[in-house]
Amino acid sequence: MIKVQIERPFIEAMIEEFPDLVALKEQLRFGDKVEVAFSQLSDAQLGLLGDLYRQAGPGMQLRAAQLSTLRQALKDNGVRFGANDLEMVLPAIVRYLLTNAIRGWVFTANVATKPLPYVITRPDFTPASNEEAPRLFIELKANAKGAAAVNTVKVTGPDIDGKTIGEIFAAKGFLKETPELIGAYDETIERYFSWRAQYGGQFSGRGTGFYAEDPNSSHREMDWSRKDIVVLSTTGGAARLVNDESILTSRALTLDVPGEILAPYLRRASKSSKFDAEDEVNELQAALPEGLFTKIPMHAFILTFHLELHHYLWVHVDDMEPYQYKPALKQKLVLPAEQTDLIDILTAEMDLLMDDIVAGKSGSFDTLTSLAGAKAAAVRLSNATIISIPGIGHFVSPNSLCAQRVIVSFLADPAALDASCVTGLAHLCRATSMIEGGKWPIR
Repeated sequence: MIKVQIERPFIEAMIEEFPDLVALKEQLRFGDKVEVAFSQLSDAQLGLLGDLYRQAGPGMQLRAAQLSTLRQALKDNGVRFGANDLEMVLPAIVRYLLTNAIRGWVFTANVATKPLPYVITRPDFTPASNEEAPRLFIELKANAKGAAAVNTVKVTGPDIDGKTIGEIFAAKGFLKETPELIGAYDETIERYFSWRAQYGGQFSGRGTGFYAEDPNSSHREMDWSRKDIVVLSTTGGAARLVNDESILTSRALTLDVPGEILAPYLRRASKSSKFDAEDEVNELQAALPEGLFTKIPMHAFILTFHLELHHYLWVHVDDMEPYQYKPALKQKLVLPAEQTDLIDILTAEMDLLMDDIVAGKSGSFDTLTSLAGAKAAAVRLSNATIISIPGIGHFVSPNSLCAQRVIVSFLADPAALDASCVTGLAHLCRATSMIEGGKWPIR
């Protein structure tokens, strides 16, 4: 059963228009969204929800397109197959995808999450054997979270019984591409490449992210109890995120495939008498347009560092926006005047992107110190020393014994700072900075 999760502003607007949905309001006592079976909403109600998504701005356009496409798929009046027609479904799938084809993609159909695109790289069929029933496989690929993602969908006889091709795909959690879905994807991916290139840039985030291993770590995380999906902020405000794409040591760069999606089936069918759709598939192979099924889509997740949780997370660009500095927040700090003045230096008097006060943290502030920013701040201090710790991310002190030794040395005697351990560290591709000046450090 396909279910829809609807956020508070949208369901409240729907209840105002359709009072018969008022029972769903009870779910809002548990949180800011409700869940309802797709089949329980009328066509008019789904139409209103789609309009609300479209009016909500760039971050909801993919959701609006996904909802519209799902409505169309479940209205499909095409041929319905029986449980024994499994091999015939393969050429029917190809014909379905070729009709009004754009790139040969499908999108995830779960309307509670982001619609993520995949290119179909291989539909294949395995005939029945003495021990196994016949089955159909559809291989999908995407470039996701810095790696190549492969998803294989298995279809059996019961999966197709009484269903059209559109309904089979929807039941498996996928929707055929449409101009609306492709248009929304293109707009999202444009933001993705623009924001991804802003290394060290700060963003506000709401929603969820996916836990990521520290790319600089020498060993794998062994905490098997941790959750893969992380709520970005539980305080009702926005989380503070930093773009850390620059520290990825390896990334899948492949964005194309040959597009010969029927070749594996035809090779196997030519060597066996157990295949019945070979002639039809040969005709479809000859009719495949050049360039179709060749582009691997991107999933628009950016590697970020969460400034409060001190975790690396993959966050979708639809759940992010560039951070807007609020100068008035500095008035909430309880700091000596010279330190408050330094905040003005870092945020107002330089043509550099620097950190600022963290909203919601009374009496403290958190800075993300790039080496360039550290040098710029140091020239304004009368007695400053820059210590650069190679190979460490933003959370320097807990992750570096050398940094801890330097801090202890500074606190013991600021005039006799011992940073000799730094020279023995390997030169890695990324370093964060720590300024020690006067009687207090910025770190």
